[in-house]
Amino acid sequence: MNELLGYLLLNTNVPGFESPIRQVALALTLIKGPCVDQWVQDMTTWLRNLDPVNNNVPQVWDYFTTTFKQQFTNLTKMQ
Repeated sequence: MNELLGYLLLNTNVPGFESPIRQVALALTLIKGPCVDQWVQDMTTWLRNLDPVNNNVPQVWDYFTTTFKQQFTNLTKMQ
């Protein structure tokens, strides 16, 4: 996630990179592996069902990052 955020920051002025839907789509292309394929597929389906005009709002990125953290945070790390 840190590398992705750095990449997005470097491309702030590139047309299209300000789009939360495109940011999430880019992130989903980077998440790979048999243990995460179903989650990526579910998130891709959710993303494809959004209206690219009316739903292209910062809350899309917020929802993605919240869901990502819930799915992939090691809850036993502190223990």
